[in-house]
Amino acid sequence: KQSKEAQAKMSSMSKEELEAAAEVAKKQMEQISPDMIDEAVKAMKEVSAADAYTSSDPNVVDAMYAVGEMMSKPPTGKVTFQAFSVLPPIVALRGDREQDLSKSELAECWEEGSLGATRVDRAGLKRVWDEVQEYFEEDIMEESRLTIHAK
Repeated sequence: KQSKEAQAKMSSMSKEELEAAAEVAKKQMEQISPDMIDEAVKAMKEVSAADAYTSSDPNVVDAMYAVGEMMSKPPTGKVTFQAFSVLPPIVALRGDREQDLSKSELAECWEEGSLGATRVDRAGLKRVWDEVQEYFEEDIMEESRLTIHAK
């Protein structure tokens, strides 16, 4: 949305206005010190390291999507509710206890995140995944690990 707005704004600017805006941006970039850039990179790495193997790790979501695609019938792309329902973390979280994800709660998560679709793409799976995450206080990957490794 923002890029479309920027494109619309830029299309109405004269050549001189575009050159002036480019000069301002260039000067702003020149004022950023190498230390500031290093700090930004370090902060991004710390965030991504902290997210490793959590429900917010894009690699986890990619892996769940790949498994979901393979488990969908027919396996022609995108993920069905049935396939999402049997992803290992989801299976580990489901049950009849108060702290478990009930069948109706899972169906509600699918309905909200899928926007009514019978199959979801990667973005749709992420929305459903996030809906499931909202039911739990802790990260759902950690919750599912605790469940399957209970003493």
